[in-house]
Amino acid sequence: MATEDEKKRNLVKMLNLVLFGLAQGMWDLLGEASNAATRLIGETNIDMLQKDMGFEIAGEDVQDVLIELQRIFVDELGAMTKAGSKVEGDQVELTCTDCQLLSMSKQLLAADIQPYICPFRGMAVAAMEKNLGVRTRIVGTEIDPDKRVCVHTFEMIR
Repeated sequence: MATEDEKKRNLVKMLNLVLFGLAQGMWDLLGEASNAATRLIGETNIDMLQKDMGFEIAGEDVQDVLIELQRIFVDELGAMTKAGSKVEGDQVELTCTDCQLLSMSKQLLAADIQPYICPFRGMAVAAMEKNLGVRTRIVGTEIDPDKRVCVHTFEMIR
């Protein structure tokens, strides 16, 4: 029988497989239009975090919004070991280290599909748009598998 730690690792693997299958299936049906789901997924996830878990993503400055989102993903959810952000003008870069969904994102990118289903990516877009009132365009995602780092890039459209 698996230990509790093994069960948790196996559950994360299974959830990665389920999310990959869902994302791949949606992509097969809708193609690049699937990318539009990122914002909707993020909005839904934020609503659920606020209603069901009592988390609030507050702030009127882009860096404040991102820092709060990073804190939730690292300190409250344990979804990754480290998160960072860099804002230069209208360009925003989010960095995730040791994300629990990294294998799913790697599989999607290997299949030439942007990881539009990534909750961190979607919630960042939704939070920036909701809190700042500024449309946000997703530029892309890159993964360094050796360092276990994922970098999401966005552009705020003013």
